[in-house]
Amino acid sequence: MLIPNQQRDLEEAGRAMSTFEFLKRCSRPACERVRNQLEEWFRRYPDPDSEELKSRVRSGNEDHFRSAFWELYLHEFLRRLGYSVEVHPELETEGDKRPDFLARHPEDEDLLVEAASTKKKTEEPSGPGQQKDEVIDAINELSHPDFRLRLGESNLRSWPEEPPSRNRVQAELRQWLETLDYQSLRAKFEEYGLEPMPEKEFDLRGWEVTFTAIPKPENQRGSEGGRIIGLQNTGVQWVDTSTPIRKRVRDKAGRYGDVARPYVVAVNIADPMIDEIDIRDALFGDEVLQIPMDDPPNAGTMTRKPNGAWIGPEGPRNTRVSAVLLGLDVGPRRTATAPLVLCHNPWAQRRVEGPFTALPEYKPADEEYRKEEGAHPRSVFGLPTDWPAAHE
Repeated sequence: MLIPNQQRDLEEAGRAMSTFEFLKRCSRPACERVRNQLEEWFRRYPDPDSEELKSRVRSGNEDHFRSAFWELYLHEFLRRLGYSVEVHPELETEGDKRPDFLARHPEDEDLLVEAASTKKKTEEPSGPGQQKDEVIDAINELSHPDFRLRLGESNLRSWPEEPPSRNRVQAELRQWLETLDYQSLRAKFEEYGLEPMPEKEFDLRGWEVTFTAIPKPENQRGSEGGRIIGLQNTGVQWVDTSTPIRKRVRDKAGRYGDVARPYVVAVNIADPMIDEIDIRDALFGDEVLQIPMDDPPNAGTMTRKPNGAWIGPEGPRNTRVSAVLLGLDVGPRRTATAPLVLCHNPWAQRRVEGPFTALPEYKPADEEYRKEEGAHPRSVFGLPTDWPAAHE
């Protein structure tokens, strides 16, 4: 069993809670559907590799969980495409490294698939970041019949030097909310929105935050269920989605030498907002405006830096990689919604053909790409668009 049976006592996940811990304890019907699906996939994952995968799922480390889930997902996906799948196959090449999957199809060429994942981006140290999540979880244990809270960070570069007192934070927030007049604030909120709502600043052992009181709608007044933090503003951070993709392709490209068959690197990207521009930048190089020194400023031309996964300063590279399969934040609850896209390498030594090409594809065109529509992976898994919350 991948996810052990135990008391199901949670409706919502805490910020500091791992995905595995929440799935283990979640009582919602949607979570039961997710657990059932994962157990079904796991039963088809071959021994002895299943034990190592299970240890990562249960580790409590979110990066390990994501990588293990992605491998489980890919194994099931390949199987449903009609491939017979061998996990960690021995290769005829030198060395003892083994790729994740060898996929064989009765009507098409064998191919190798190597799984990789990018990490969730954060600028906070992992310890203080965890402490922030624990503070937010503690605040969400507080309930109030009249108000919810918006949490804003006064200083985005601050974090708790040590965990603040849970009881003290809850007591001070409760005391402040009790001083507020619901009726007058609700009238102002309906007319002017958030701007005139009262705020209170806290220094939570070095983490500077501001709470805004938001009066509940009349029909929700008196209820004390759910999280008290209804909105959270953590500012703006620069997110680079192209570099992690390039790095994963570079790291995997020559790992197994000449594998004598098509080779696909499957990257699960932690950012679901990646778009076509990010993909082109990652694979063909960042787009830049090039302006000659002796020309007027408006005479520049758009070009690309030679830093792409497919092409570098000396021309095409990583040609052993036939294609990159990109998953856009694929996770246990996003099997029916997270898309996949197959990005072919224009200079690949071997092309990918067969069932994979039923997916949306980026195909070579004038040393860049044209996109061709294809099937969403949920059709491969036989899931409705609203899974797992269907009929909940």
